[in-house]
Amino acid sequence: MIENLLYIVTIQIGLLLLHAAASSQIHRILEYIWKGVAVGIPSGVIFDLIVGKYFGFYSYIIGFELWFLITMGATSYACMVAHIFLLQNWRLYQIVIWATVMAFVCEVANMLFPVWTWYSYELQTIPLIATLYIIGTIGTIINLQLLFNIKFRSVGLRANAT
Repeated sequence: MIENLLYIVTIQIGLLLLHAAASSQIHRILEYIWKGVAVGIPSGVIFDLIVGKYFGFYSYIIGFELWFLITMGATSYACMVAHIFLLQNWRLYQIVIWATVMAFVCEVANMLFPVWTWYSYELQTIPLIATLYIIGTIGTIINLQLLFNIKFRSVGLRANAT
């Protein structure tokens, strides 16, 4: 199970490094990862407990053990947050497309290396999964704006990271 998480996070880190290189921001990647860990742990644990455990949309194969939720926050959610730092100059529709593509990549990786399960595999679940990724991305953008005073182009302002 932990090995599967390692595979998924390795894929996420690979995509993160490609994204950073393509954005000419590879020099800031460690800063973004550390900020990703700082934001990913609390927001990931809260998201998992509310959306996964309370509302019951998904479950982790290992369950909702606190040590595992913290591990997910410090790895997988941290990668997502670091990616979002790289999206500062993107428009909202581009961010939504990115979140949908990342949802697809993560879900395919999860099919190959299972870490979580969705409680319904019906066709209407696919838009729900993409919607949850988009909501998570937009929620993270709002958190980053509040925590780090970052302005995203998608809200009409140029990037101004501090």
